[in-house]
Amino acid sequence: MRKITLLALSIAASSQAFAAGSTATVTQTGGTNTAAVTQTAVSAAEATVTQDGDLNSATVLQESSVLPMYAIIDTTGTGNSADIHQRDSWLSTSEIYQDGSDNTAEIDQVDISDFTLASINQLGGTSLDSAYISQDHAHTSTATVYQLSNFGALNTATIVQDDADDSTATITQSATQGDTATITQTGDFLTATILQDDSWFSSAGIHQLGEENTATITQTSISDFTSATVSQDGMFLMATVDQTFAIGSTVMVTQFGEENVATVSQTSDSSLVDTFQTDSLNELDVTQDGAYNTTDIDQFGTEQMATVVQTGVGASGSGNLVSVTQSGALNTATVVQGGGGGNTAIVAQF
Repeated sequence: MRKITLLALSIAASSQAFAAGSTATVTQTGGTNTAAVTQTAVSAAEATVTQDGDLNSATVLQESSVLPMYAIIDTTGTGNSADIHQRDSWLSTSEIYQDGSDNTAEIDQVDISDFTLASINQLGGTSLDSAYISQDHAHTSTATVYQLSNFGALNTATIVQDDADDSTATITQSATQGDTATITQTGDFLTATILQDDSWFSSAGIHQLGEENTATITQTSISDFTSATVSQDGMFLMATVDQTFAIGSTVMVTQFGEENVATVSQTSDSSLVDTFQTDSLNELDVTQDGAYNTTDIDQFGTEQMATVVQTGVGASGSGNLVSVTQSGALNTATVVQGGGGGNTAIVAQF
């Protein structure tokens, strides 16, 4: 009789633990505080952690919830760390807000986390901040990182979406120097966007593996000595890169697949565009407005088209340079150079 009673109590307790919702709220003021929230096997989970001070640490773990999970960490100060881990739950939301410098933030949404939302916002006099978002098996999900530096430096933002069909990733970095932004996506129908505004010596990279992907990088408002890299492997891909007021900057676009379209625009001096496309029906359009710029285009496949327009000051021995190499049938190359002497255009078709 006693064994039956203990078994019944165990089953009842387990059922109640999984069915009941869970809410946790933590508020800490001062330095060197630690907050850890763990919510597992619940029907719904909500966690909010607020910390005001320096060198604080906050961690939220949520997993195996029947209903959506919500986690928010809000920190103010220097040297704070915030981590949110959500596992095996649809329609979940993770948000991290940090105001200060030298802070770190990480969000992981894994193991069948479809229709999830992850966002990291790092504001204030931001320098040496780090933001990382990982979404795995998270179809139709959204990841966003926003870093406003107020002329800080050396911030890092990374988004990784693996097996994340129909998902989007966005990174915005503003008023900073030496920042790094990277988006890596695998799956179908993916969209990635990176905006670096008034960001000197910064770098941006988008890497996509899948079909019908779209990649956009914009570096603008005095973004000298920046670099942009896009690599895509798949079909029906499109990459658009725009660099404005970006002296001494570089763009590299690599596409492996069919029916790709790459459009690059530079308004700058002494900059470089280097592109490579392979397979059929590719199209590439490069416009450079400035002096002493270089464009190098390599296309291997059929029915490809390359158009390059360079305008800007040139001089004997130091003008603009265009090199186009095409291998395949029905290729077309158009090069227009204006604005001065000393320009060079080389077109080779095989």
